[in-house]
Amino acid sequence: MKQCIQIALENHPDVIVAQNEIMEAQLKYEEVTCGSVNDQSPYQIQKLKQEIDDKKSALNLKNINNYKCIYNLL
Repeated sequence: MKQCIQIALENHPDVIVAQNEIMEAQLKYEEVTCGSVNDQSPYQIQKLKQEIDDKKSALNLKNINNYKCIYNLL
């Protein structure tokens, strides 16, 4: 049953959207930090890193909430 819940979570639309947002934030961060010309201030870099962390936290909350929702349906 736990495996069914995990699969349902991975395919839940909210989770997929949140995962895409994390990937976009990571790409933005990599563009800024890995580029040959790094004209971003440390503050801007930290802000992008914080955005990734915030989106990961939001995904964890969605996972918890969706887990409760799916678990209640079973």
